[in-house]
Amino acid sequence: MSKYKQRKLFETKTYCIDASSIINLFRHHGLPYPPYREDVFKGLWEKLDEIIKKGLLISHITVLKEVEKRDDDAKKWCHKYKKIFKDIDECQLEKFQEIRTKYSKSHWEAEINRKGQEWADPWIIALAIYEEAIIISDERNSPDRIPYIANHFGITTLNLMDFLKDIGLELKVKK
Repeated sequence: MSKYKQRKLFETKTYCIDASSIINLFRHHGLPYPPYREDVFKGLWEKLDEIIKKGLLISHITVLKEVEKRDDDAKKWCHKYKKIFKDIDECQLEKFQEIRTKYSKSHWEAEINRKGQEWADPWIIALAIYEEAIIISDERNSPDRIPYIANHFGITTLNLMDFLKDIGLELKVKK
């Protein structure tokens, strides 16, 4: 039985998370503290741990390299869950060339030629195509951005808040 049929049979979803969403788990513009502290949002971190253990949250090795340039809790979290980061394989390489055609030539060349910076976006899309995963990205839906390009391949993209809702998280106040 194929992995796709197994997933449909058991109604599970695989999510492929981009660096933008990982980083946003640990910071919020304008706040002097992390937005989802573990002592307040315990259920969030337990749920993430649960879906990681089930193999339902993945990312790409280029995302790890992107986040590793930081010195913060996002980097520490990535190292704790290093197993979610998948290496480049032949299937991704094949899709990579097809994905390239959906980007504007100027944007593609600017990103590919940036020195000292990994560009994970096309790899996230290639991995999501191969794994039949939903992408989690906080990028806006505009040309040359993950949601826009992923849409060309029929891949759903959720922002971080929509992902949290999709995995069944909701804030409940203790009584």
